[in-house]
Amino acid sequence: MKTLSGRLSLIAQEYHCKRCGSYFTSPSFGPERYGADVVREAVELYYDTRGSYRRVMKALGRRGAMVSHMQVYRWIDKLGERCKSTVDVARELHPRWSGFLGLDSKVVKVGGEERILLVAVDLGTQDLVHSSLVEHEDYEMLSTFLLDLRQEIGYRPRSVVIDLDPAWIKAVGEAFSRVPVQGCVVHTERIVDRAMPKRKRTQAQEELKALIRRVLYAKTLKDSRRAFNELKTRRGEWMDLPSMSAVSTILDNYSLLTAHFGVKGSYRDNNITESVIDKIETKLKVVRGFKKESTAAHSLRLAIMHYRFNPFLSSKMGNNGKSPPMLARVDTRCIDWVAYSQGE
Repeated sequence: MKTLSGRLSLIAQEYHCKRCGSYFTSPSFGPERYGADVVREAVELYYDTRGSYRRVMKALGRRGAMVSHMQVYRWIDKLGERCKSTVDVARELHPRWSGFLGLDSKVVKVGGEERILLVAVDLGTQDLVHSSLVEHEDYEMLSTFLLDLRQEIGYRPRSVVIDLDPAWIKAVGEAFSRVPVQGCVVHTERIVDRAMPKRKRTQAQEELKALIRRVLYAKTLKDSRRAFNELKTRRGEWMDLPSMSAVSTILDNYSLLTAHFGVKGSYRDNNITESVIDKIETKLKVVRGFKKESTAAHSLRLAIMHYRFNPFLSSKMGNNGKSPPMLARVDTRCIDWVAYSQGE
């Protein structure tokens, strides 16, 4: 029978007919009936495309391997269970990251309940440095996550970008006490837009929004301070509650929103972190939630490994053909991500 990869034949079970005395074979089904190449192809089909377990099953069937969608699930779950952690990768490959750290989170459905995927991304290399699936996005959980990032991963940030969540601000301030912390200006603008929805804005609110953007996206600290001082001077012009809320967001967080000016080459937003999460979420959208937390953890671990070791194909930053670890000065040319994830 033709193989899936051109190298491996389908294993078959030989039978002997007592009535006629002849021998014949019939394709076998089950987790141990196929070689590593078939399993590898199932995993790569699942993560390289937006295919579900059933779509992978059908694709394999067209190529000669008659497996069920549950078999595909069991293969992927088993590989995810044995997949190396972010700590393992850091200790073995010693990536040389940029030190510009983005921190964010994403809600993941598990058994109908919400869990939180915490993510740490090195913005300079777009490498997903560390992740953790937790029950709550509170100070205790964030502190543990950051402690592992610092002590187990060994990450040493030059600056950190977060949203304006007080729990993140407190946890990051304690974990990296001397590191500049930048509040994401894009996230801040979203807060302003929620306070003053575009479809309901008055002319005065449009002027306020334009002034706030001058504060957030100024090219120099001097320009930002000039706009900030103008905002303080004119705040009495916007006394409606939505406008006052928007103004307070900027006034209360101005030092966080301009911290990037103090570190050359640092970032003012978390767009790269959100982009990395979106790539992982592409697979989560297909799954539409997990039934068990262990399954979620296994699938996420493997999805993250797949992301890290697959080269960019449509990078706007000129990184096509390079994977995140390669940008972190790790030679991945001889690393097969599936085999490496299993310690092979």
